Parts: sequence; C-alpha cells; structure tokens
Amino acid sequence: MNKNRDAAFLKEVGQIRAPEIFLGVARILKVPLLSEDKEARDFIDLFADVMEKYHAAPRKRRKELLQILRDANRAADPIKSAEVDAADGNRTEAT
Repeated sequence: MNKNRDAAFLKEVGQIRAPEIFLGVARILKVPLLSEDKEARDFIDLFADVMEKYHAAPRKRRKELLQILRDANRAADPIKSAEVDAADGNRTEAT
C-alpha cells in the first residue's frame, strides 16, 4: 500500500465541497448508502466503509479513484476550475 496515495486520498476527501462527490465515490466502491432498515446511514459509518473498501481495492482502482476525486474537486471549485481552463488556453470567468 502506498502511504502517499492514501494521504492524498484523505486530503481530497477532506476537500470535497459537494456531498454528491463523496456519494459518488461511495457508489463506485459499492458502499451501501442505506442501512438494512432502509434508513440513511451516518456519515461516519459511510466514511469508515469507504476507507475500508478503498484500502481493499486493487492498486489501479485506488489510483483511478484518486484521480476522479482530484478532477471532481477541481470542477467543484470555481477558482481552480478557472485556473485549469486558463492553463488550457480556455479562460472562463469563475462565478
């Protein structure tokens, strides 16, 4: 296991601005979002399961998830999104 990649994953999870991004990661890792009685699970339980499944995932899958998180966080942050567009030569105004 790569400790740097694990630290990067935790950092990206900590920077999530939109809950949909975390829920998407949970869905990719096939973490159940509802309890057995069809109630929404606590965030702490979801987070623990996400981390457990992340650590159990193959190296390639962990790398893909980290890139998905980075891209999603960049897209959700108007300032970073504008910087990326500017680097690509497609300057857009951040709203």
